[in-house]
Amino acid sequence: MPDFPAFPDSLKSRLAAANVTDAASLAAALDADPELRREYVAFLTENAAAIAAAFRAMLLDALPSIPDMQQLRDLWHMVPAEEEDAFLAAAEQRAAAAEASGDAALAAALRERINVLRAYRAEIAQKGEILRAALERLEAAVTYGEAWQVWLDLPVELEEWFLQKVADRATELEQSDDAARAERLRAAHAHMRTERNRRHEQANHPVVQALQAFLQAPTDADATRVFNERRDLLQPFEAQRELDSLVQQAPDDQRAAIEVRAALLRSLRGAMPEPRPAPPPALRTPESAGERIYINAAHAEGGGDAIVINNIVIERRWTRHARSACQLTPSNAPAT
Repeated sequence: MPDFPAFPDSLKSRLAAANVTDAASLAAALDADPELRREYVAFLTENAAAIAAAFRAMLLDALPSIPDMQQLRDLWHMVPAEEEDAFLAAAEQRAAAAEASGDAALAAALRERINVLRAYRAEIAQKGEILRAALERLEAAVTYGEAWQVWLDLPVELEEWFLQKVADRATELEQSDDAARAERLRAAHAHMRTERNRRHEQANHPVVQALQAFLQAPTDADATRVFNERRDLLQPFEAQRELDSLVQQAPDDQRAAIEVRAALLRSLRGAMPEPRPAPPPALRTPESAGERIYINAAHAEGGGDAIVINNIVIERRWTRHARSACQLTPSNAPAT
């Protein structure tokens, strides 16, 4: 474990007297005692270089054993931006030293993770450039349509970051007394956030989630299993309508696969492509409400019977039998 600079005795005593045991109690103690805060900040300033070196060494020690991509990215976010080059260089030095000492597994584990971090760093830089350009376009937009097009062109995974950048930029403009531009950005921010929230609510709709599972199932047999498990959501025509609409909106390279699943859903539901249109009204003697109910029985293709109640035109709901189906390398791994 790297050695961090030790507190001087006077500061150590004052922290103990303030019952500092963790980050929360430290923050509370510093807020309550301005003199303690001054002494603590002075210690950090005086030992900034040594603290940064110890922290970097701690992260480097942890690097070879990071097991997956998400934890590796979390580690990278703990590296200060101004320390990124130094961190990667230090990691390369450790890999070279491990290789020179005959520890091929450690060297391979380090280099694998270094390559991932470099790629992630490049990805962050690319996304940062997209955000910068989008913010410039938003500020330059003259009409509502131009401003809204910026949002439509933005990759979905960058929306939250962009909203934060717009809010930060509006605050900067307010502080520089540019109230008009700040107000335009605030209005655009509010509209974009509303649209983002609306889309999130739609994506969380149970029918949409069931359709996603149906589409993402690796095989038709798996999709059939999803249908049987979520029949209450996928049987109604609402689900078929949503999927058929998605076929029309899908990119060319995805449309055929979605069409196949839409046809499978229609077959599993035992339903016609669309609800039947209501018949034209007939002239007849007025009857009291509920006096006559039309019930038709039908045989569903593939087995099972269906009951169709037609005094209100609804889609057939078949009761039928289900169709029968005809990571990163650990540092202690042996070298290859």
